[in-house]
Amino acid sequence: MSTRPRTHDLDPHPPVDLPKLGHDLNNVLMTIGSATFVLGEKLRGTTQDEGEIGEIEAALERATELVRQLRSAQPALAPTPRPQPASGTPPAVVLLVEDELTVRRVIRRVLETIGFEVLEANDGRAAIEIAEHELGRVSLLLTDVMMPEIGGPELASKLLLLRPELKVIYMTGYLGEVERRGGLMPKGAALLTKPFTPGALITCVRETLTAGNTPALSFV
Repeated sequence: MSTRPRTHDLDPHPPVDLPKLGHDLNNVLMTIGSATFVLGEKLRGTTQDEGEIGEIEAALERATELVRQLRSAQPALAPTPRPQPASGTPPAVVLLVEDELTVRRVIRRVLETIGFEVLEANDGRAAIEIAEHELGRVSLLLTDVMMPEIGGPELASKLLLLRPELKVIYMTGYLGEVERRGGLMPKGAALLTKPFTPGALITCVRETLTAGNTPALSFV
């Protein structure tokens, strides 16, 4: 007698431990981020190491499996309502300046999810063009430090002349280079070190907007 389960007995969406899945995904992203950072530092030096490449490949395979599990659980998830600002209060506007498209998209998605309006530019010149029309609405400049032609600090200094109350957060994946060159950013400037987590981004943005001048922050 066959023991094969009948079609209608199969659960097309088996239960998934969502908290554990989220924890595992976060660990995978941290592995990829840290290994990529270490590898990048080595590639800028004189030695190379296959170890970090192997870690990234293994983490990507694990991430693919975790995403598959997440998709299988999706029909059971209730839609998450997008946070709305208080009645009559327009959302705070962030001018995001980042020359890497993938990074820019991720940051924009995170900020919009928690209720911010995001204006994005892929370099300093594009940001200045946006500022010509929109700067009066912008509460926060979130900018990469090292970009072609106009870097983040130079961009910030130009915009602060026009809007002194503008808050600024700098982002960099080259902290060592920034420290070596010195003087790129004002002392005590808010700083996010790439790779950073969505939680670190949200914390830094909120603290900078509410506390004014935020001490230098470094998140991984």
